[in-house]
Amino acid sequence: MDIVLRIPDEVVPSLNSEPASLGRQALEALALDLLAKDKISEHELGLMLGMDNRFDVDAFLKSKNAPPSYSLEDLIRDRELARNLFPKEI
Repeated sequence: MDIVLRIPDEVVPSLNSEPASLGRQALEALALDLLAKDKISEHELGLMLGMDNRFDVDAFLKSKNAPPSYSLEDLIRDRELARNLFPKEI
């Protein structure tokens, strides 16, 4: 899908960006916002931004100071799963 953004010429100088990079910046901002609102997954964010692998997605999220998607609840769930799978080792 293509989306067209119309920005008044009077506002463009305030953006402190090259006009050619504004589309990419808007796409990244949209993807981050959708991820933060749980509308898309990290995998879908990578697809939106044309990233080839999980490492690129992780690096992008880190560069944007995005909070980790691995929550405390995820850790607790994984710890319990590990205890059930390997009861003598943990």
